Amino acid sequence: MILVSVLLLIHLTFLIASASASDQDSSRFNPDFPPNNKIALDTCVIFESLFQQSLSLLYNNPDSARLIILEAFSSDLFENQVQKVRSLNLLGATHHLEANYIKALDYFYQALPLAVDLKDNKRIADIYNNVGNVNLKIGNYKEALTSFLNANKYYDDLGLIESEASVLNNIGLLYMDINNFEKARLHFRQAYQRFEIKDDSIGMAATLSNIGTLFSNNENFDSAFFYINQAIDINTRNDNKYGLCIALQAKANAYFSNDRYNKAIEYYLRSKLVAELIKHAYQQAYTYIGLANSYLKTGKTNEALQHAGKALNIAIEINNNRIKQETNEVFSEIYEQTGSFKKALEHYRASIALKEELINQTKLHQIYNLEIEQLSLAREIQKLEILRQELLLSKKTPSSYSLS
Repeated sequence: MILVSVLLLIHLTFLIASASASDQDSSRFNPDFPPNNKIALDTCVIFESLFQQSLSLLYNNPDSARLIILEAFSSDLFENQVQKVRSLNLLGATHHLEANYIKALDYFYQALPLAVDLKDNKRIADIYNNVGNVNLKIGNYKEALTSFLNANKYYDDLGLIESEASVLNNIGLLYMDINNFEKARLHFRQAYQRFEIKDDSIGMAATLSNIGTLFSNNENFDSAFFYINQAIDINTRNDNKYGLCIALQAKANAYFSNDRYNKAIEYYLRSKLVAELIKHAYQQAYTYIGLANSYLKTGKTNEALQHAGKALNIAIEINNNRIKQETNEVFSEIYEQTGSFKKALEHYRASIALKEELINQTKLHQIYNLEIEQLSLAREIQKLEILRQELLLSKKTPSSYSLS
């Protein structure tokens, strides 16, 4: 079984938004940062510098990005709640990119109640989108869709077209995962149209790659390569190495699905070179898994074992249970093909156990969803009560007349 790599780039590009002018202004006029307090203003500038430095490293080196923000946290300089929300969300994203999903959820759920308290609907939506992505990765589709729909409602109300495009793309990925190809195609098309309106080439490229994967899953390989090649071209022109790495892997996956294993190997190797260039261990691991599967199909079991072992080494190094689960699945298939049925069964059981552990751990976080939903509901009830009181008062107040 081969894992089809979905596009983390779309998941995170709009969720870890860099500070706009309004963000910076809100930081300065927050009670924690009075405008006439030079120390507070200097602290705000330092935070913004560190945040942007961390953001620039996010896709190429998420571990380094995380260390910068954690260092800022440990300094006890930043007490602004807006900054905390942004930083916690960014910390969650660093773990998400490395597929440490439980740690990612921890940070996202720390950020969510703070965003609700701030009544910052944009960041509430961003975090819901992130939470949806974690659940999508684990296979908790119901929870993922609920989070995506929550995010989409906020984005739609705010008129944020690019963010809405991101969610629509994610919903498309969800439907593709559960083989509802018609709904997946609809959401990808809607996402692409919105990215196109905003002239967002990164979003367009990622969605094109997803559409290509969708056609590959339907065994319409001519269309698959048409869309994936467009994504590769756009990412190459933009020098978007992360997007290029994933698009090359999507093309390798399509060749694999088309039983063209030598071509699959060629593109997995190309994807691996880009992943090594940007030092992205997670994507390197999945190129090794793809290579292991491809070599297995060509009867080269020794090469398959070698590459599966490399993927497992990375999984252990970055402590990534999802990669461990996928790698054990590959090992099981290799040993089954070589007649080592005892080892095949051992790795199969290990794969199932890891998958169940991932699902169970994410379910533990669902209590946070209930807590946030109750908090949001309480705020809505409070708003309705204020409106009711205002309506009652208006009925008691005499109308004013214009007398000449």
